[in-house]
Amino acid sequence: MNTFVTFKLDQENINELFITLIRKYPLYFQEPERIKEIIYLFDTKKSDLVTLIIESDYVDRQYRDSYYSYFSQKYSNFERNCIRLAFFEGEIKYRDFMADMPKLKKNLLIGTIVLRPLSVGNIGHSLLNPQKLKINGYVQTCKFKIMICGRKFFIKAFPYLTQDNETMTCAETALFNLIRYYSEKYCEYRILMPSEILKTLEDSSYERVLPSQGVDDPCMAKVLQAGHFHPRLYRYEDEGEGNFEELFYSYVESGIPFILGLPQHAVICIGHGSVDFKMDHHELSEIITYDIFEDKKVYYICTGRLVDEYIFMDDNQTPYIMSTIDKLTIRYYENMLYEDYEEEISGEDIENDLGNTQLQDQMSYSEETIPGMKKQFDSLLVPLYKRIFLDASRARSIFDDHFLHNPDFLEKIREAYDDITWGTKEDNPFVWRIYLTSSNSYKDFKCKTVSNFDLFQYYSNQPYPRFIWVLEIGTISTFSEQMARVEVLLDATSSTNSNTWAILSIGYKGHMVFVPYIVEQLNEKQISEMNLCHEENSTTQDYSSINWEDVSEEVKQKVLTEIFKSLYYKSNKFVGDTYKIFSASNLKEV
Repeated sequence: MNTFVTFKLDQENINELFITLIRKYPLYFQEPERIKEIIYLFDTKKSDLVTLIIESDYVDRQYRDSYYSYFSQKYSNFERNCIRLAFFEGEIKYRDFMADMPKLKKNLLIGTIVLRPLSVGNIGHSLLNPQKLKINGYVQTCKFKIMICGRKFFIKAFPYLTQDNETMTCAETALFNLIRYYSEKYCEYRILMPSEILKTLEDSSYERVLPSQGVDDPCMAKVLQAGHFHPRLYRYEDEGEGNFEELFYSYVESGIPFILGLPQHAVICIGHGSVDFKMDHHELSEIITYDIFEDKKVYYICTGRLVDEYIFMDDNQTPYIMSTIDKLTIRYYENMLYEDYEEEISGEDIENDLGNTQLQDQMSYSEETIPGMKKQFDSLLVPLYKRIFLDASRARSIFDDHFLHNPDFLEKIREAYDDITWGTKEDNPFVWRIYLTSSNSYKDFKCKTVSNFDLFQYYSNQPYPRFIWVLEIGTISTFSEQMARVEVLLDATSSTNSNTWAILSIGYKGHMVFVPYIVEQLNEKQISEMNLCHEENSTTQDYSSINWEDVSEEVKQKVLTEIFKSLYYKSNKFVGDTYKIFSASNLKEV
């Protein structure tokens, strides 16, 4: 049975609506304040009215799985059905779902929220369009198909779900939502239901997994492996302060949702807020870093330092919450301290002033202690595709060794742009950005934005691997105009042991090299020299005194030498001064 209710998006009307709903559906509206917080996020541009469609006796796939594997085995009775709330912008009537639905084809669907008959974890599988919410930034979503009043709708969203603290804690919830997203977006993956996640955990556990006691990082990685992912786990303790944030930003900018481990909690990062390319609210001295080469300082800025906030799916907060890593770490560190403190004293003592004062003293800390918190608790769990062998950490090391920390390369690009102070002065640093993308997305973007037909032919005909890492280097002024000067591509299916160091192509003003062509030319030259040597050499040579390690190293270095020699000394008149950065192609702006 479907019930239609139209209400205004103001506090008075929403409160009046919820009083009615709680009286009519007391079993399902057990956490009304959380649902109201979500509704307050609605950003209806066409109307101040919202239509709510209540679908009773709704069969939710996730809850039904948890019901049969756990709740149905309890002595207490639990309902096996849910209700689903569907929200539309404006006033919608039942008749509007008939025939061609001309009114509903105007993208009026805000989203759906499933309500489970649980006192904890009342909000079930929910899909909300971020374009219809009060969110500014860039997020990764996928298209979901849903049926409302017998009609098919599509919505671009990221799945949201709250934990019930029995079959699913924050870790299982994050895993379910993450795998649900990937299974819907890519055919290589299938959805893992809660019982399957628990079965995977049970196989590697020495005690019962129900009721759930939480999951650590290695076990979460094991679940992702069961879902045909090839995860990579990074710990703040191993990566260090600067590298951790840069790895975090690289994966966000690559459009790869992943799990951020926090003090006794886990959330999913799905995007970031606006990027301050114009430096409107950042002080240069606070975000710039430097290295020293040949007694000279070289100044850099990673564009990740220009992002103030990231967008997370946190089951303890509203969907698409905007925050920083530091704020989330502090929040859940304080929650952890509060829980420990609550166990030490009785519930009555917590309410008195003395208890609150003691707790406040226990939670006091300075900004210098935040890295200590992160070192102890924070981690990244990234679900990579099986053929991405070069992860962000290894890609960054290649970029550092051969480009960002290569004085010869830096000097050559300064000369090409006649910008001698580029990177040598604090007010003119190298600004760089690293991200992973598919070659199809990259080629499509390049073919749409190139400035001449020769470059169009180059990009449209170039054979690329399925995934590539991209390094873009520019200045503060070029990035403020969404432009960069230098572009380096790495083969993400390669490795650091490759004779080309996974370098695929390098390009800047008047210079470009495609590495597979260089390797092919070297191979042809080597074969030619070997054939000539065979023809001229009629006597047997003594190879016993040859140092084969030196020969091997010489051959390896020759490839790198040829790459940079071809880059530096062969001009390409079709490559312009700047090019458009790969903006909003991996993440979609909301």
